[in-house]
Amino acid sequence: MEEVRFQKIVEKIVGKDINVTDQEVSNYLKQNENLLPKDSNTEELKSTVKRRLEQQKMNEKIQSWIESLQDSAKIIYFR
Repeated sequence: MEEVRFQKIVEKIVGKDINVTDQEVSNYLKQNENLLPKDSNTEELKSTVKRRLEQQKMNEKIQSWIESLQDSAKIIYFR
């Protein structure tokens, strides 16, 4: 439960400016058209792709944010 809470806090911090454009969705659909189901609802498919792209961008930003925190962290080990 604590991990989910932490994940939501990080998403709020990092994800406030994540935006997926219609062009990005269209590009994804074109690049992956032979992998997509032929009989799928177009609007539903666009919505699913948009959520996936948002999650992908979120993961990239979180990874970048964690790396920047690690780079700026000063850790002192006591023995």
